[in-house]
Amino acid sequence: MPARRGLQDIRSYAGRDTSPGAEHKKYVRLSVLEMERARRQHEYEAARSRADMALARVQRLEGEIAEIIDAVRGVSGTAAAECDSNGEVHRRVEVKHTYGARRPRPDGGRTPRSTGGSR
Repeated sequence: MPARRGLQDIRSYAGRDTSPGAEHKKYVRLSVLEMERARRQHEYEAARSRADMALARVQRLEGEIAEIIDAVRGVSGTAAAECDSNGEVHRRVEVKHTYGARRPRPDGGRTPRSTGGSR
């Protein structure tokens, strides 16, 4: 006698896409995803390039700032920063900056007195 069949043995097309373009839809979806991936990679590379250029400019600015501060303060010997020809800082020595502070006068801070001559 054959085994009895139950509800689980009934075959159904539920959940299956039997339309004629089912495989085609998968390939179209795959193509769309690959194109989006290519766009996102291009966006990432462009943003990375802009970030690298901005960082290089910041480093050049730091070098220029250090040079100007050194010139104003009269730093001799070890410079506050050493830059290559592109302006990138390779070595930095900490220098405390006091903006607007006056340097001591060579004559000890005395001001010359007027001799009482003509005004």
